[in-house]
Amino acid sequence: MSVRRRGKGWELSYRTPAGMWKRKMFQGSKAEANAAYMRIMTQIKDGSFFDNSIREKQAFKLLVSEHETELRAESAVKAQRFRNCSSALVRFFGEKALRQITTGLIEQFRVARLAGRLNKGEVNKATVNREVGTLKMLLNKAVRLGYIQKSAATYIRKYNVPKGRVRLLDADEKARWFAACADSLMVRDISIFGMQAGLVGKDLAQLRASNADFRRSQIVLTRAKTGVEVSIPMTKDVRAILARRLLGVTDPDTFVFRRDDGTPYRGHRTALRRIIGKAELKDFRPYDFRHQFAADMVWAGVDIYPLAMMMGHADVKTTMIYAKFRKEHQRQEGSKFQEFLDAEAWRVSNATKTAHAQAS
Repeated sequence: MSVRRRGKGWELSYRTPAGMWKRKMFQGSKAEANAAYMRIMTQIKDGSFFDNSIREKQAFKLLVSEHETELRAESAVKAQRFRNCSSALVRFFGEKALRQITTGLIEQFRVARLAGRLNKGEVNKATVNREVGTLKMLLNKAVRLGYIQKSAATYIRKYNVPKGRVRLLDADEKARWFAACADSLMVRDISIFGMQAGLVGKDLAQLRASNADFRRSQIVLTRAKTGVEVSIPMTKDVRAILARRLLGVTDPDTFVFRRDDGTPYRGHRTALRRIIGKAELKDFRPYDFRHQFAADMVWAGVDIYPLAMMMGHADVKTTMIYAKFRKEHQRQEGSKFQEFLDAEAWRVSNATKTAHAQAS
């Protein structure tokens, strides 16, 4: 680490916090060169030094890879969730240097994502908000590591998304649903598991014989999304389906919903979407079966806290979106009570009139 004369200027030699030797040419007097050198050394010492060469080389996809590796060492579930949120980001920003990611480019990503140009179909605004949130986290990390000086996502505002979207099927829609899937026993069974056990997606695809506890009449599994173990009571329909699909099965690792070769059946999402179109249901997704299950449990009188454990929610606040159904239930119960009081008042009034008539 020194200041040396090189031609008409001065060469400043120093080691960066990353351990790399750097040489920088400075034009001016020796006193000015020494002052510039001392400023660099002070920045290195107090941690405010910034190396532009790192920024030039660091690509966005490398930052994503580094973060995913860190998460995998901590939790496979967290790594998978991060991969799901970052896959579209990597497709759009992957080869770009971190310094090339601007606010305008992020807006282009949001528009392209909503229009469905980065995937097979359109996604909703809530999904884009989650992905941009992941991008903000990564760019803030890049700032802390010294790859960039500031984040381009700081002033990106989230899309307004209605909170607590819950789409449920009424009695007529349920009838149309099961009529539409009458020709497929697999889809019918999957639908019943969604409505009566709240199992969809990977939780359903990975369901094995070992998850069925017939003695306690429960399904015990670890949720793929959160890694939380849940216990879900079996209804008569769910128990009957499990008994039929696991008849003669001795291997506990056997998939409940499986193909002829024993591999898990993974076409449930496509099949359910086909039924949605056939039953002419609007604004309904396969994931809404979880909402249906939770709402029906609340209607049945199940408390919010046990329901949160069945759903695998880490925070009961997530489950509180279903509390409004309890309020509606209470209102209906209140109206029934009022109807009883009205009928009772009518009977009392009639009895009074009869008594007066007899007395006269």
